[in-house]
Amino acid sequence: MATRKRTTRGRKAGLRSAVKDAAWRRLSSEDDEEATEPYSSLDPSTESSGGMESLMRDFLKAQKTREEMFLRELQGLRVTVQQAVQAAPERPTGNPSPEPERENTGESSLPPPTPPPPALPSHHRAQFAHRPETPLPPFQMGDDMENYLRRFERLAQTWQWPKEQWSCRLVPLLTGRALEAYLAMDEVSADNYLQLKDSLLQKFNVSAESYRQRFRAASTPEGESPTETYYRLKHLYQRWIRPDIHSVEEIGEQIILEQLLRVMKPEARIWVKQHEPSTGLAAAQLAQQYANAHRSGLRTQPERGLESRMRSSQTREQTLCHG
Repeated sequence: MATRKRTTRGRKAGLRSAVKDAAWRRLSSEDDEEATEPYSSLDPSTESSGGMESLMRDFLKAQKTREEMFLRELQGLRVTVQQAVQAAPERPTGNPSPEPERENTGESSLPPPTPPPPALPSHHRAQFAHRPETPLPPFQMGDDMENYLRRFERLAQTWQWPKEQWSCRLVPLLTGRALEAYLAMDEVSADNYLQLKDSLLQKFNVSAESYRQRFRAASTPEGESPTETYYRLKHLYQRWIRPDIHSVEEIGEQIILEQLLRVMKPEARIWVKQHEPSTGLAAAQLAQQYANAHRSGLRTQPERGLESRMRSSQTREQTLCHG
């Protein structure tokens, strides 16, 4: 009998220690403080069967309280998510429907929206996507086309635009005669900035010859420093000679051509310039052709005079005979 009591007491003591350890582990969390309150009233010295049943009921009650608390938290989280989804604005999936006309109530209305800019050609739209606008005013009548293109090129280099986009960024800024020059080009040539630039300069009569004349007739205006004059002459020289695309021999031919035209007679110089020679040798050959043509004309001129005098004398003789 004593052995049975010691065994029963040993089992009860082991069960009480296990339950006590589980209760202390749950007390380590702040969320489980309320659920583990029943364990604080347990008496480890309880040895009766009634105390064991009370301990189990308290444990089940605490577990149920814990589950109810978690369920309430999940429900609250679900409501919060639903409210956030309903408050978010809906994105339009297609073309927005036109707004209904507002009734004129006499109240002050907002100013009308600014109309969108004219649409660009289809082959230009993709290059303008997600790109800043050109920070340059449109070209106006009376502006210097050469200086305007220089400003555009410097801005393009500063903003690091790809060169294949320079043409499509310049076109929206063109007006008047400049726009006419662009419209006269085909689409393939208009997409090339260098070809577009040449067309614009030709439209405004800006060529290598005009740069040469400005370089030779340059002077220092009042208020301009020698350094500014130097850079202005250097720019004219580069536009006239084009050292970026011409070799040393070609540059030498340009200088010889200029000097050769200067020493020619005025009538021969005009005739040679009309043929636009690219080298000094070509200009010399054209001048020789001009001289040969006029020399042959001088030789035939006396013969024509002799024929006219002979005809006049024959006419005079016939008049005397019939008279």
